[in-house]
Amino acid sequence: MDSELQKKRKEFNHYLEQSGAIRNLTNALVKLYELPNQPEDAIKFIRNNLCENCPNDQQFALMHTDLQKANKKIAELERELSRLKGSIKRSSSEIQLQLTTIFEKLNQELSNCQADSSLLKKYLTQSVLNELKEVTTSFNGTLFDCIQSALEMPNLALGVFACDPDAYAVFSSLFDPIIEEFHDISKEDSHPNIDWGESCKIPAINVEKAIISLRFECRRSIENYPFVTIMTEQQFEEIVEKFSPTKCFSGFFKGKFHLLENMNDEVKKKLASVNLMFNDNNKINIAANATRFWPTGRGIYVTDDNRFAVWCNEEDHLRFISKENTGNIRNIYERLVEGVTKFNKIFAFTQHERFGFLTFSPEFLGNTLHLSCQLNLVNLPQNEEKMCELATKLSIKISKINETVYEVCNIKRFGLTEYETVKNFADGINELVAAENS
Repeated sequence: MDSELQKKRKEFNHYLEQSGAIRNLTNALVKLYELPNQPEDAIKFIRNNLCENCPNDQQFALMHTDLQKANKKIAELERELSRLKGSIKRSSSEIQLQLTTIFEKLNQELSNCQADSSLLKKYLTQSVLNELKEVTTSFNGTLFDCIQSALEMPNLALGVFACDPDAYAVFSSLFDPIIEEFHDISKEDSHPNIDWGESCKIPAINVEKAIISLRFECRRSIENYPFVTIMTEQQFEEIVEKFSPTKCFSGFFKGKFHLLENMNDEVKKKLASVNLMFNDNNKINIAANATRFWPTGRGIYVTDDNRFAVWCNEEDHLRFISKENTGNIRNIYERLVEGVTKFNKIFAFTQHERFGFLTFSPEFLGNTLHLSCQLNLVNLPQNEEKMCELATKLSIKISKINETVYEVCNIKRFGLTEYETVKNFADGINELVAAENS
């Protein structure tokens, strides 16, 4: 045991000698010893003298200031580059060439497995391409604007993103079959009218202590605006300017609007710590050109208690978020309903006779609700077959976060009212908890 320890000591001493650490530390201590008047802060003196070429405190402060200036200049240049990229307009011939490239990529480069998962590949036939390739919307949106993500990510499940509200009608020969298959609806099915119902009739979570957190999201697009892929810089700025009435909000909804381009690191870290900071490096959004003019015209409205937020122009024009670190499903739902209603007095929302509230991604058509719950599951995951059966039966997706924490999300939103969606979700959580405890 002693010989092993001596061996380690010898190896460490050799390492210190070879690296020059002993020499530099000895020199610093000799300098300190030779000083006629030793400084009060011996540690600071040693630190400054350990490295002959290292900067002193004053030099370090100057370097730090220079770095901050350089980072600021880089951010300005990146914004200018984003503006220039956003201002580029493709010619008709360039668009046709890109569409041909996408069509060939979908039909030649994808493996059978990937191709089967791509609804764009399935429904973008040569005849559909010929029909739509030169058509434009009232906002001058093109087919390329809707499917450009396939250049970088050809195996996305849907593969299409609406460039504006008109895209759903103008490119319906492509969008309709994709939407119908994804949402499992027929050509005759349409989404019901909005109905928030009464929160008091929503089932309470039977075992609230099993719930870690709840998060309800709802998306809206604003009338008379295209979607983020073809919005102008001015349109981005117009939408964030419309948030000015939020300064007068009071009570539960009193908060602050944070403009992304003016956010400092402290605010970003604070929002990230409560899961309210959006991701500016979303690969799907980048491929779909949803990060156009980033960070211009993006922002987050957050209430003082961090339980309600609105993301502006992150993907959709507006994304409402109501969250709780409890299992009180009625409270979180009431807050979402009241918040959406409050903002509807500022913004007019875009609706479709058949598809309900229109969104950038067809995935969220209908009532647009995305409901998620994090909860502790220990016993149920031991029976994977039963858990999968429950997920299918309840139209939910169950994802593992860590050893005992799982996230449960709703899958179905089209064809259901808002009230029905939340009620079904509450029933599903209760059934999961019952199965966990059985």
